[in-house]
Amino acid sequence: MESLRRRPLQVGLALLLAWAGLPASASPEGAKRLGVFQSAFQNPSAEIREAAVDDLVDAEDLEVCKHVVADVFKDSESVVAQAGVRLLAKVRNKACLDWLLQYPVKSENAQVRYLTVEALGRAEDPRVNEALEARLTDAHWLVAATAARGLAERKSADSLPKIRPLLQHKDLRVRVSACDALAALGDTASSKELARLVAEDKEWRVKSAACDALKVLKATDALSVLRSQAQKAEGRIKDDLRVVIRALENEKEGGEDDLKGYGIQY
Repeated sequence: MESLRRRPLQVGLALLLAWAGLPASASPEGAKRLGVFQSAFQNPSAEIREAAVDDLVDAEDLEVCKHVVADVFKDSESVVAQAGVRLLAKVRNKACLDWLLQYPVKSENAQVRYLTVEALGRAEDPRVNEALEARLTDAHWLVAATAARGLAERKSADSLPKIRPLLQHKDLRVRVSACDALAALGDTASSKELARLVAEDKEWRVKSAACDALKVLKATDALSVLRSQAQKAEGRIKDDLRVVIRALENEKEGGEDDLKGYGIQY
Protein backbone atom coordinates (compact mmCIF):
# COMPACT_ATOMS: atom_id res chain seq x y z
CA MET A 1 0.00 0.00 0.00
CA GLU A 2 1.12 3.51 -0.78
CA SER A 3 0.68 4.64 2.82
CA LEU A 4 3.20 2.05 3.94
CA ARG A 5 5.85 3.00 1.42
CA ARG A 6 8.77 5.18 2.40
CA ARG A 7 10.43 7.40 -0.12
CA PRO A 8 14.11 6.64 -0.83
CA LEU A 9 15.16 10.05 0.51
CA GLN A 10 13.45 9.43 3.84
CA VAL A 11 14.99 5.99 4.15
CA GLY A 12 18.41 7.32 3.26
CA LEU A 13 18.14 10.09 5.84
CA ALA A 14 17.06 7.67 8.56
CA LEU A 15 19.99 5.39 7.78
CA LEU A 16 22.38 8.33 7.77
CA LEU A 17 21.13 9.52 11.16
CA ALA A 18 21.41 6.05 12.64
CA TRP A 19 24.94 5.70 11.29
CA ALA A 20 25.95 9.10 12.71
CA GLY A 21 24.36 8.42 16.08
CA LEU A 22 21.81 11.22 15.61
CA PRO A 23 18.11 10.98 16.57
CA ALA A 24 16.00 9.98 13.59
CA SER A 25 13.19 12.23 14.82
CA ALA A 26 15.28 15.36 14.30
CA SER A 27 14.31 17.50 11.33
CA PRO A 28 16.63 17.42 8.28
CA GLU A 29 17.91 20.87 9.20
CA GLY A 30 18.28 19.79 12.82
CA ALA A 31 20.19 16.68 11.79
CA LYS A 32 22.54 18.80 9.72
CA ARG A 33 23.19 21.19 12.58
CA LEU A 34 23.76 18.30 14.97
CA GLY A 35 26.33 16.86 12.63
CA VAL A 36 28.24 20.15 12.61
CA PHE A 37 27.89 20.39 16.38
CA GLN A 38 29.18 16.89 17.03
CA SER A 39 32.21 17.50 14.85
CA ALA A 40 33.08 20.76 16.59
CA PHE A 41 32.36 19.34 20.04
CA GLN A 42 35.19 16.85 19.67
CA ASN A 43 37.68 19.73 19.70
CA PRO A 44 39.95 19.83 22.79
CA SER A 45 39.49 23.61 23.05
CA ALA A 46 36.78 24.58 25.54
CA GLU A 47 36.23 27.85 23.66
CA ILE A 48 35.46 25.97 20.45
CA ARG A 49 33.11 23.58 22.23
CA GLU A 50 31.39 26.57 23.82
CA ALA A 51 31.04 28.21 20.42
CA ALA A 52 29.60 24.98 19.01
CA VAL A 53 26.79 25.16 21.57
CA ASP A 54 26.25 28.89 21.07
CA ASP A 55 25.84 28.28 17.36
CA LEU A 56 22.68 26.31 18.18
CA VAL A 57 21.14 29.05 20.33
CA ASP A 58 18.40 29.71 17.77
CA ALA A 59 17.55 26.03 17.40
CA GLU A 60 13.88 25.24 18.03
CA ASP A 61 14.22 21.49 17.41
CA LEU A 62 13.84 19.72 20.76
CA GLU A 63 15.72 16.70 19.48
CA VAL A 64 18.66 18.97 18.80
CA CYS A 65 18.50 20.38 22.31
CA LYS A 66 18.10 16.93 23.86
CA HIS A 67 21.14 15.59 22.08
CA VAL A 68 23.21 18.63 23.01
CA VAL A 69 22.22 18.41 26.67
CA ALA A 70 23.47 14.85 26.85
CA ASP A 71 26.97 16.07 25.95
CA VAL A 72 27.13 19.61 27.32
CA PHE A 73 26.39 18.95 30.98
CA LYS A 74 28.96 16.18 31.10
CA ASP A 75 31.68 18.56 29.92
CA SER A 76 34.36 19.38 32.49
CA GLU A 77 34.60 23.04 31.45
CA SER A 78 32.09 25.41 33.04
CA VAL A 79 32.00 27.74 30.02
CA VAL A 80 30.54 24.89 27.97
CA ALA A 81 27.83 24.21 30.55
CA GLN A 82 27.06 27.92 30.66
CA ALA A 83 26.51 27.84 26.90
CA GLY A 84 24.13 24.95 27.44
CA VAL A 85 22.13 27.00 29.93
CA ARG A 86 21.90 29.86 27.45
CA LEU A 87 20.64 27.46 24.79
CA LEU A 88 17.91 25.94 26.97
CA ALA A 89 16.83 29.33 28.33
CA LYS A 90 16.48 30.68 24.80
CA VAL A 91 14.29 27.83 23.55
CA ARG A 92 11.75 28.33 26.38
CA ASN A 93 10.06 24.95 26.19
CA LYS A 94 8.74 22.72 28.99
CA ALA A 95 11.23 20.01 28.09
CA CYS A 96 14.08 22.52 28.19
CA LEU A 97 12.86 23.74 31.57
CA ASP A 98 12.88 20.14 32.79
CA TRP A 99 16.53 19.86 31.76
CA LEU A 100 17.43 23.12 33.49
CA LEU A 101 15.82 21.85 36.68
CA GLN A 102 17.51 18.48 36.41
CA TYR A 103 21.08 19.35 35.53
CA PRO A 104 22.68 22.82 35.67
CA VAL A 105 20.76 24.15 38.67
CA LYS A 106 22.61 21.51 40.70
CA SER A 107 25.98 22.05 39.04
CA GLU A 108 29.13 22.08 41.15
CA ASN A 109 30.12 25.30 39.40
CA ALA A 110 28.68 28.47 40.96
CA GLN A 111 28.63 30.42 37.69
CA VAL A 112 26.58 27.70 36.03
CA ARG A 113 24.15 27.68 38.95
CA TYR A 114 23.89 31.46 38.83
CA LEU A 115 23.04 31.54 35.12
CA THR A 116 20.51 28.77 35.62
CA VAL A 117 18.80 30.50 38.53
CA GLU A 118 18.68 33.72 36.55
CA ALA A 119 17.09 31.90 33.60
CA LEU A 120 14.61 30.06 35.82
CA GLY A 121 13.46 33.33 37.32
CA ARG A 122 12.05 34.30 33.93
CA ALA A 123 10.12 31.05 33.45
CA GLU A 124 6.39 30.95 34.12
CA ASP A 125 6.20 27.37 35.36
CA PRO A 126 5.25 27.25 39.09
CA ARG A 127 7.77 24.47 39.70
CA VAL A 128 10.48 27.10 39.42
CA ASN A 129 9.59 28.55 42.83
CA GLU A 130 10.66 25.39 44.61
CA ALA A 131 13.93 25.28 42.69
CA LEU A 132 14.69 28.91 43.53
CA GLU A 133 13.87 28.38 47.19
CA ALA A 134 16.38 25.53 47.28
CA ARG A 135 19.07 27.91 46.04
CA LEU A 136 18.43 30.48 48.79
CA THR A 137 20.88 28.48 50.90
CA ASP A 138 23.42 28.16 48.10
CA ALA A 139 27.07 28.31 49.17
CA HIS A 140 27.76 31.18 46.76
CA TRP A 141 26.34 34.60 47.63
CA LEU A 142 25.49 35.48 44.01
CA VAL A 143 23.32 32.40 43.55
CA ALA A 144 21.46 32.97 46.80
CA ALA A 145 20.95 36.67 46.08
CA THR A 146 19.72 35.96 42.56
CA ALA A 147 17.29 33.34 43.84
CA ALA A 148 15.83 35.84 46.31
CA ARG A 149 15.47 38.44 43.58
CA GLY A 150 13.84 35.90 41.27
CA LEU A 151 11.26 34.90 43.86
CA ALA A 152 10.45 38.57 44.49
CA GLU A 153 9.99 39.23 40.78
CA ARG A 154 7.71 36.19 40.58
CA LYS A 155 5.63 37.60 43.47
CA SER A 156 6.08 34.36 45.36
CA ALA A 157 4.64 35.38 48.73
CA ASP A 158 4.66 31.73 49.83
CA SER A 159 8.46 31.93 49.80
CA LEU A 160 8.63 34.65 52.47
CA PRO A 161 9.41 32.27 55.38
CA LYS A 162 12.47 31.07 53.46
CA ILE A 163 13.62 34.54 52.40
CA ARG A 164 13.46 36.18 55.83
CA PRO A 165 16.40 34.19 57.28
CA LEU A 166 18.62 35.78 54.61
CA LEU A 167 18.48 39.01 56.61
CA GLN A 168 21.01 37.30 58.87
CA HIS A 169 23.17 35.93 56.07
CA LYS A 170 26.93 36.27 56.53
CA ASP A 171 27.35 38.02 53.18
CA LEU A 172 26.17 41.64 53.11
CA ARG A 173 25.13 41.36 49.44
CA VAL A 174 22.67 38.62 50.29
CA ARG A 175 21.30 40.67 53.18
CA VAL A 176 20.78 43.58 50.79
CA SER A 177 18.96 41.32 48.31
CA ALA A 178 16.80 39.97 51.12
CA CYS A 179 15.79 43.51 52.13
CA ASP A 180 14.85 44.30 48.54
CA ALA A 181 12.94 41.04 48.10
CA LEU A 182 10.92 41.41 51.30
CA ALA A 183 10.01 44.97 50.35
CA ALA A 184 8.96 43.90 46.85
CA LEU A 185 6.77 41.16 48.33
CA GLY A 186 5.14 43.58 50.80
CA ASP A 187 6.27 41.65 53.86
CA THR A 188 5.23 43.98 56.68
CA ALA A 189 5.91 41.18 59.17
CA SER A 190 9.63 41.71 58.60
CA SER A 191 9.66 45.37 59.67
CA LYS A 192 10.98 44.60 63.16
CA GLU A 193 13.91 42.63 61.76
CA LEU A 194 14.59 45.33 59.17
CA ALA A 195 14.66 47.95 61.92
CA ARG A 196 17.14 45.76 63.78
CA LEU A 197 19.42 45.81 60.75
CA VAL A 198 19.28 49.59 60.69
CA ALA A 199 20.33 49.67 64.32
CA GLU A 200 22.85 46.83 64.47
CA ASP A 201 24.26 45.92 61.07
CA LYS A 202 27.87 47.02 60.54
CA GLU A 203 27.52 47.62 56.81
CA TRP A 204 26.03 50.91 55.66
CA ARG A 205 24.79 49.30 52.45
CA VAL A 206 22.66 46.89 54.47
CA LYS A 207 21.41 49.71 56.67
CA SER A 208 20.49 51.70 53.56
CA ALA A 209 18.67 48.74 51.97
CA ALA A 210 16.76 48.18 55.22
CA CYS A 211 15.76 51.87 55.28
CA ASP A 212 14.48 51.62 51.71
CA ALA A 213 12.52 48.49 52.58
CA LEU A 214 10.92 50.11 55.63
CA LYS A 215 9.92 53.06 53.48
CA VAL A 216 8.33 50.81 50.85
CA LEU A 217 6.52 48.81 53.53
CA LYS A 218 5.30 52.03 55.20
CA ALA A 219 6.53 50.61 58.49
CA THR A 220 5.57 53.45 60.82
CA ASP A 221 6.10 51.14 63.78
CA ALA A 222 9.84 51.41 63.11
CA LEU A 223 9.93 55.19 63.59
CA SER A 224 11.25 55.12 67.15
CA VAL A 225 14.25 53.04 66.11
CA LEU A 226 14.88 55.18 63.06
CA ARG A 227 14.77 58.42 65.03
CA SER A 228 17.16 57.05 67.59
CA GLN A 229 19.61 55.97 64.90
CA ALA A 230 19.33 59.28 63.04
CA GLN A 231 20.54 61.20 66.07
CA LYS A 232 23.87 59.39 66.10
CA ALA A 233 24.33 58.44 62.45
CA GLU A 234 26.94 60.00 60.18
CA GLY A 235 27.53 60.24 56.44
CA ARG A 236 25.37 58.59 53.81
CA ILE A 237 23.23 56.59 56.21
CA LYS A 238 22.17 59.74 58.05
CA ASP A 239 20.71 61.08 54.81
CA ASP A 240 18.95 57.77 54.19
CA LEU A 241 17.45 57.87 57.65
CA ARG A 242 16.20 61.38 57.14
CA VAL A 243 14.43 60.36 53.96
CA VAL A 244 12.70 57.33 55.44
CA ILE A 245 11.71 59.17 58.63
CA ARG A 246 10.17 61.98 56.62
CA ALA A 247 8.26 59.50 54.45
CA LEU A 248 6.98 57.48 57.41
CA GLU A 249 6.01 60.59 59.36
CA ASN A 250 4.05 61.78 56.36
CA GLU A 251 2.39 58.39 56.21
CA LYS A 252 1.53 58.46 59.89
CA GLU A 253 0.41 62.06 60.11
CA GLY A 254 -1.47 62.18 56.84
CA GLY A 255 1.00 64.32 54.94
CA GLU A 256 2.61 66.53 57.56
CA ASP A 257 6.30 67.11 57.00
CA ASP A 258 7.40 68.25 60.43
CA LEU A 259 10.10 66.44 62.41
CA LYS A 260 10.79 69.25 64.85
CA GLY A 261 11.36 68.02 68.35
CA TYR A 262 13.15 64.87 67.30
CA GLY A 263 16.60 66.44 67.39
CA ILE A 264 17.12 66.03 63.63
CA GLN A 265 18.68 69.00 61.85
CA TYR A 266 17.96 69.65 58.15
